[in-house]
Amino acid sequence: KETKWLTGTNENQLPILMFHYVTSRADQLPQDSNNINIVTFENELKALKSQGYTIVSGTDAQKILTTKEKPSDKMVWLTFDDGSVTMYTDIFPLLKKYNMHATNFIITGFVNKAQGGILSWEQIKEMKASGLVDFGSHTVSHPDLGTQTLEAQRTELEQSKADLDKNLNQQTNMICYPAGGYNQNTLSLSTELGYKFGLLDPGRNGAVAQAAKESDGLLTLPRFRMMSSTTAEEMMQMIQPATDYNEKNK
Repeated sequence: KETKWLTGTNENQLPILMFHYVTSRADQLPQDSNNINIVTFENELKALKSQGYTIVSGTDAQKILTTKEKPSDKMVWLTFDDGSVTMYTDIFPLLKKYNMHATNFIITGFVNKAQGGILSWEQIKEMKASGLVDFGSHTVSHPDLGTQTLEAQRTELEQSKADLDKNLNQQTNMICYPAGGYNQNTLSLSTELGYKFGLLDPGRNGAVAQAAKESDGLLTLPRFRMMSSTTAEEMMQMIQPATDYNEKNK
């Protein structure tokens, strides 16, 4: 059933949650704070569902951030960095279970290269075909773009977009900067190459964890980092201010 979108009087605020991996192996958790226990992750999805949140797709997010339209006052965008195979083995089944959307940012040079724990193009294509997962660029080899030469940045941004466009038959317009690293050359090249939306890494390079809005600049959108220690209650506290704002933005 298609939901009728609302129209506010001001720009929308969209909380963007930044995830990496999910695991069912508790012994992995102490080694990587980005690796979230599957029970914790499912509890977060349950909390969003029980509180009536709309989980938006990448296409929805772009509309929300560039117009005054919104599917709901309570909305959130789930994003995943790096293209971990757990997106397919653990996260995708839960997205299907709860009928939720997510966006995954792929390091294209790691795909189909026997890189441990990374998605294959076959898995990526299956998830895209489901309509529950869409994909953006996380560069070819995951460098901090802010430390790279102009030409090195061009190669990373241009080739990763070409890889995604070719394999997924799409026009990729989302870039997630590895380690949140970027400079003015990054923004200029991104625009030149057809990227329209860029996502940051909260806590790095001066990025502040807060809900995204158009006035932040569409190529410098902030996010909230979700870690192994983040509880469902803490997640809800992160996104509540944006919900309060959107409810007043009638």
